[in-house]
Amino acid sequence: MNVRLNARDLPDLTFSQQFPVDFKTILPYEEQVLRFDFDVARGTYHQLWFEGVTLGWGDFRLPKPLRLDVESDAPSIEMHFSLSMESRARWGRTGEQMQFGRNEHNLIFAPHFEGSLHLAPGPNPHFFEINLSPLFWERFHLFDAPPLTDLLEAVEKKHPAMVSRHNAGMTPAMHRAIAEMREAPYQGHLKRLFLEAKVLELLALQCGQFGRAAPVGEEAFSRKDLDKLHALRAYLVEHPTAPHSLAGLARRAELNEFKLKRGFREAFGTTVFGFVRDLRMEQAQRLLREGRLNIAEVSDLTGYKNPTHFTAAFKKKFGLTPRQVLG
Repeated sequence: MNVRLNARDLPDLTFSQQFPVDFKTILPYEEQVLRFDFDVARGTYHQLWFEGVTLGWGDFRLPKPLRLDVESDAPSIEMHFSLSMESRARWGRTGEQMQFGRNEHNLIFAPHFEGSLHLAPGPNPHFFEINLSPLFWERFHLFDAPPLTDLLEAVEKKHPAMVSRHNAGMTPAMHRAIAEMREAPYQGHLKRLFLEAKVLELLALQCGQFGRAAPVGEEAFSRKDLDKLHALRAYLVEHPTAPHSLAGLARRAELNEFKLKRGFREAFGTTVFGFVRDLRMEQAQRLLREGRLNIAEVSDLTGYKNPTHFTAAFKKKFGLTPRQVLG
């Protein structure tokens, strides 16, 4: 598999990588980090691969829009997660298009790719993508896993396709799995085993969401409504411990309470307050692991005035008590 990438207006920003068939490696995995520093783009691109799978994620600073020309000569299913990046791509003879907003994901099949990728400017855009080779699809019998049936029919016909016409909103579980993959605490065979398990976890989360929820389409929610939901989600991520109320959040999002409750669940696979609770628990777990605060202090910082209620919520979420995490 050969991948080429270059910026039309920036000849020095060129990337070319020749991967072995099905990403096979002699070592448990191989990886590389590319760093670049130009006026139009600064950041890093991290790539890691092992048999059947390649992972890629980028952290950039883009002061203005950037267009990249991309070529790939081998079929793959891409699990794409647009964490804080807005992008659109056009490829193929008929000009197929896909577009991603912040915190959106989808599953995409391309028999090959030759087209352009347009990245919106931003101070800290992130994305995460996983490409699966035919070896991986066959090894895990994905042909029998709904909602992949239609997508894999397109694979057999070698037609570009997406698992859904509408991107879905990323859930806290997806964000957590991606963070764990980026910060994998292992090396060698253990790291590969850990990453492969996380790939399957993310794929199951994607399939579960696309298979369970009706698409958030034009009949129920406009693109403007979806943008409001994503803006509210970003606000909650920044202010997880604020004293939120449904009425107050609806006013902030400029949506009525019914649309907020229904739209948030369909877009992100959880309720508004379920999302807030997960954010608080993740923050609590991180603070406990750092070991600088006691349980009562962490409880108070994460919005729980009663440490007993905090302990019960923490154990329900993680299966461990805060004291067990503190060690």
